[in-house]
Amino acid sequence: MTFRLEAKTHFHSTNLLTSLQTLSNDQPDLLLLTAGGACVQTHQLLLAMFSPFVNNILESFTTSETPAISLPVQESSELINLIKLLSSGKAYTQDSGALRKVVRVAD
Repeated sequence: MTFRLEAKTHFHSTNLLTSLQTLSNDQPDLLLLTAGGACVQTHQLLLAMFSPFVNNILESFTTSETPAISLPVQESSELINLIKLLSSGKAYTQDSGALRKVVRVAD
């Protein structure tokens, strides 16, 4: 026999979203570098939640280190929109091409 305990989806989603948004107020502990030389600060937890690959990389660092990951993107706006998408589930822009770039970065 199997028993199941499940939180209401709305309750769980709301709490998770609130936690991610609160995280954005904390001191960044990860640097994302663009090929164009820009630096975007973010949080290890945010990227690790959505990427097992990034999580494995970040596990090798100590808490006193601030790792930097270089990504093959030209503009910091691509990374900023990715962070917005991961932390809030939404990213807005006037340029639809910019959102396609976010999808490529996420892959």
